[in-house]
Amino acid sequence: MVENQFAATAKPIPPECVVRVPPWVWFLLSLLVAIGLHRILPLEVLPPTVNSLFGWVVVGLGMAVLAWSEQQFSRHRTSHDHKAVASTLITTGPFRFSRNPVYLGLSILLVGFAITLNILWLLLAAPLALLVMQLHVVPREEACLEQLFPEAYPRYRQSVRRWL
Repeated sequence: MVENQFAATAKPIPPECVVRVPPWVWFLLSLLVAIGLHRILPLEVLPPTVNSLFGWVVVGLGMAVLAWSEQQFSRHRTSHDHKAVASTLITTGPFRFSRNPVYLGLSILLVGFAITLNILWLLLAAPLALLVMQLHVVPREEACLEQLFPEAYPRYRQSVRRWL
C-alpha cells in the first residue's frame, strides 16, 4: 500500500534523465573484457615487484573518492540511482572539484586494479568506460540537472569542471 501511495506522488522522470544502462555497468564491462583479453594475451603493466603496493594505493584512492561521494549523497538525502530524479544539487565534498566524482572514482579504481593485477588491457579499457560516460551518460545527466535546477546548475557548471 505504501508503494502505491509513493508511486502516485512520485515526481515523473523527465526523458532527459533516462539512462537505460546503469553507468557502473560500463566500468564492470571494461573490467571483465580486460580480464578476458588478459587470459587470451597476457600483457603486463609493470614488473611484478613494483605494481602491488602502488596499485593498492591507487585502489584505495578510488575507494576514498567513491566513499566521499556516497557520503555526500547520504548527507543531502538524494539518490544517485540512475532511475531516480535528484532532489538536491550536491556542490559539497568531492563535488566541489568535479561534477562527476563517482565516475572519476570508478576510473581511478579501474586504474588501480590494472596496476595491482598487472593487466595492461585494463589500463587500456579504463578510458573506454570514461568515453562512454563523456559521450552518452554525462550529457544526459547534465541536461536533466539543468532542467531540475535551472538557476543553480548553470552556475555550478561554470564554476566546477566536468572531471578535474
